[in-house]
Amino acid sequence: KFKDENGFDTVRKYPTYTDDKLVFLLRKFAREKHCRPRARYFKGVNNGYPSHETYRARFGSWERAVELAGLK
Repeated sequence: KFKDENGFDTVRKYPTYTDDKLVFLLRKFAREKHCRPRARYFKGVNNGYPSHETYRARFGSWERAVELAGLK
């Protein structure tokens, strides 16, 4: 509606992820790095993975995301 009224296109600045994709990416990280993902590895860096804040917002906590990925 905003676009129609004002002539602007709403463009997302950041990618969106499904729950399955987020869990997949945690497992991928663990496989590639041979270690359990830790929130500090996902803080403030553009390493090709979503930030720890994305996981916390989606799953309620970082630990819950790791648990759902079967990596706890």
